[in-house]
Amino acid sequence: MVCKACRTRRDPSVTVFPDFDKVPLGGPCKLLTWTRIFALPDGIDRPSIAFGIVEFPNGLRALGQLMVDDPRPGAALVARSGLVRELVGRDFYGLQLFSA
Repeated sequence: MVCKACRTRRDPSVTVFPDFDKVPLGGPCKLLTWTRIFALPDGIDRPSIAFGIVEFPNGLRALGQLMVDDPRPGAALVARSGLVRELVGRDFYGLQLFSA
């Protein structure tokens, strides 16, 4: 994470910059840009996966997996946490982006 005001990166240990606020990711957002990846690693049985960068009403920007067929910049989306990849014995959760 990066502070929009001072461009300082978040310190995961909260030793250097303990004053970063935790904000929940989810809810309404706007699609800023997106891309589709076709060269996927082994274990993913889809032809491609789309990812998008969205902006939330509070100004926070995040990357998530697009769950829409025809993404367009400026589109209203809804973000929520969900399963983005399943492997034997390991599940990966991340941000999923759906049509509003």
